[in-house]
Amino acid sequence: MTIFLILILILLISNPNIVSLEVYNASILWFTVLLPTMYPSFVIIDMIYYMPLIHRLSLAIYKPFRVLFHISSPKSVFIILISFICGAPASTKMISAAYDNNEISKEESINLVCAFSTLSLPYTILILQKFNISVWKYYLIFFILTWLWMLVFQKKEKTSITNTSFE
Repeated sequence: MTIFLILILILLISNPNIVSLEVYNASILWFTVLLPTMYPSFVIIDMIYYMPLIHRLSLAIYKPFRVLFHISSPKSVFIILISFICGAPASTKMISAAYDNNEISKEESINLVCAFSTLSLPYTILILQKFNISVWKYYLIFFILTWLWMLVFQKKEKTSITNTSFE
C-alpha cells in the first residue's frame, strides 16, 4: 500500500497541470452540484430526526427490528429506515449524531455504519436499471447480508442506552 501511495504522489508531482485542472473541475462540481443537493437534504433530515412522531414510530417498531438486526436502541430503527431511503452520507450523519447524543453505543454505531451506509435509494435504482437488475432482488440480497452482518458482528451490550429525550 505504501508503494502505491508513493507512486501516486510521484505522479501528482510530475503532472501539475493535470492535477490543477482536475482540482478546479472537482471544486466546480462540488459547489454547483453536490453542495446545493446535500445541504437542504441534511437540514430536512435534521428536522425529521428530532420530531416526536419519529420517536413514537421508532418505539412502535423497535421490537421486531431488535430481533431482526440485534440493535439495542430505538434510535437505531430510525437510522436503519433513513439508511434504506437516503443512504450515505445522510445515514452516516445520523449515526454520528445519535452516538454524539449518547443514544447509541460505540459498537452499535460502528455496526450501523458498516451495515447500512449504502447508496441512496434513487441512485441505487438508477444503477440497477442501467444493468437490468431487479430492485427487489437487490434489496432482498442486501437485507439478508445486512441481517447476517448485524447477527454475526453485533456484540451484546453491557449497558443499555436509555437517553431517548426528543424535546
